[in-house]
Amino acid sequence: MEKETIQEKRLRLRALSAEAKDIKEALLNECETPEESLKISAMRINDVLIEKIYKDETHQEFRSFKGWLKEGFCVKKGEKAFLVWGRPKQENKDGELKSVIEVDGEDHNFFPISFVFSNAQVKPLEQKD
Repeated sequence: MEKETIQEKRLRLRALSAEAKDIKEALLNECETPEESLKISAMRINDVLIEKIYKDETHQEFRSFKGWLKEGFCVKKGEKAFLVWGRPKQENKDGELKSVIEVDGEDHNFFPISFVFSNAQVKPLEQKD
């Protein structure tokens, strides 16, 4: 089995994000109260990806690799991560973080891919005596 490149993962995440956007729009159309509408409007694409696409009976809780380590768990060997959008972390000349990159003289938003794992993909860290 060939390993998926980062460009292929980005394309897959873009397709999933388009699906998540459609789901969010459908949820907004189904809202019956202003409170429901506000709650759905506040959902980010990552929230929709996790809550409406990735989450199921087995996969209930999602964290980064480091997030699981902090909770006392490690990711099982061979598990494949779920893809979400990360926060941009590029520094400009002044040392400030920015979320815009320049391509061909134009500014574009750039969001890296982040990887999360579910509760079904981790096991407790072994305690050393």
